[in-house]
Amino acid sequence: MAGPLFFDGFRVRPRERKEEQTIVTLGSIRFSNITITTRPKWGQGWEWPIVVDIERRTENSRLSRIRDISFSDMTIYTQGRIMVSGKPASLIENVSFSRVTLRIAGFENLAGAPKMSGGGAKFADGLPDYAETPAALSLANLKGLRIDGLNLFWPASSSDSPGRHAIYGDRLDDFAISGSSAPTSAPAISSLRLENTINAGPVNETGTNR
Repeated sequence: MAGPLFFDGFRVRPRERKEEQTIVTLGSIRFSNITITTRPKWGQGWEWPIVVDIERRTENSRLSRIRDISFSDMTIYTQGRIMVSGKPASLIENVSFSRVTLRIAGFENLAGAPKMSGGGAKFADGLPDYAETPAALSLANLKGLRIDGLNLFWPASSSDSPGRHAIYGDRLDDFAISGSSAPTSAPAISSLRLENTINAGPVNETGTNR
């Protein structure tokens, strides 16, 4: 690829024709100096300020690839969550979050939250569905993940505040976090929850409650 791609507020997916089962690779993508404010459409549904995923559009589609994607110098106002999710057969590679401020304005009811998917639900392949994961960031099936300078702010804590992790990770390979203030929403739940993760590097400054 000749150089980096720059996007402002776009969601990028390769278009696939039935007669051309092409594997598309998206790479060297940077999102920088962006402010995002989300609201549910028509006052209903769930908010997703950032979603990056790999999905089959039809049952016969071949999985494409995403690699080298960065989010930096961003401020996000939302009640929703961030999701970056690849597939076991097509990990999203080299993802970074740098100097991202996430201000959570309220707590969504996660029961029944739909899976974010570019394909039809009937083509789901039985893998875990992270749509109801109680975390500000849900990250799965990634190789090479770096988080630096994440600042997470929850609404003022009260006795009925739902427990939400700052970061949930599943099937991560090569993960590190530094220079971040990423507290849990309530004292009874851990700030960082990792499952099926290998090659985890330093994890610093994730547990400060505000």
